[in-house]
Amino acid sequence: MTDAADHFDHANAGAPDARNRSSVGLSGAITAISTYGGQAFRWVSVHRRRLKPIAMLAALALFCVGLFLSLRASPDILQRIQIGPLLIIILGTLPAGLALSAMDFQAMARLSDVKVRFWSAAEVVLYSRAASLLPVPGSFAVRMTVLKAQGATFKRSGGLMFLFTALWGGIGFCFSAAWLSFQAPLLLTAVFLAVGLGILAICGWFVRKSKFDWRIASRAAVLRFGLIALEALTLMFAVQSVGVEVEYYQTAILVVAPFLAGVVPAGIGVRETIIAALSPIAGIDPVTGFLAATAARLSGMAFLVVCALSAFIIRRVIGEQS
Repeated sequence: MTDAADHFDHANAGAPDARNRSSVGLSGAITAISTYGGQAFRWVSVHRRRLKPIAMLAALALFCVGLFLSLRASPDILQRIQIGPLLIIILGTLPAGLALSAMDFQAMARLSDVKVRFWSAAEVVLYSRAASLLPVPGSFAVRMTVLKAQGATFKRSGGLMFLFTALWGGIGFCFSAAWLSFQAPLLLTAVFLAVGLGILAICGWFVRKSKFDWRIASRAAVLRFGLIALEALTLMFAVQSVGVEVEYYQTAILVVAPFLAGVVPAGIGVRETIIAALSPIAGIDPVTGFLAATAARLSGMAFLVVCALSAFIIRRVIGEQS
């Protein structure tokens, strides 16, 4: 009895040590990921002038080749195009996404101790989306420039870019995993979920280390979730616009594509290729995925032109009145 009790006491005494070692191991892993990620980011920043034109040309070539092959595989695409879903994207999901993105940028500014009005935030989002839709890798640069102009330091604004991008990836992978669980092998679902939870763990550690306001960071996470859910809806209508019936649970799997495309800041071409590559997982033909992503991009450009012209006219009228 005594030996058994002693053994039980030793086991209990060792349990906290095991938990502590596990906690230290997780903290060390997160620190290592953050360190190597920071080194990679600095290397890209130093060599970005050389990498930028190469990446842009490679992405544009990728888009042209992908579009050529897709059109060749679907010669009847012009007869299959549905205008209704495209109008829903332009008049519905894109304006809603712009409003959510403006509130998202407001949350980002608040974490920098900067207050930005909603319409000013919407204008910033408009410019940054232009950089994302066009073959110009400047979405992050636009937001960082605005934050720095408002008094935020380069280090803090750069940290916020990392945090909000990581939130997009973590929530996106978890969102995809939730919908994958209904239609994909368990292993694939587990991989997506593990990646998402791992990225979110890094986000939590980064928020704590940087001493960001948890309430504002949580609000940003909710807004990012809304943007991701809306992205899946936009992709659904984009696929329907090329004459293919698809359900929301299928395109919800593809929401990780913008995050993965953002890793390569080369603009047009990368996102379309990634969506085409992921499409078979969602039960969608890769050609359909590429054409749908192209339709979504062209719809975004049309929406962008309308918004830019409207903003220009409004500013011109206000300027004449004042």
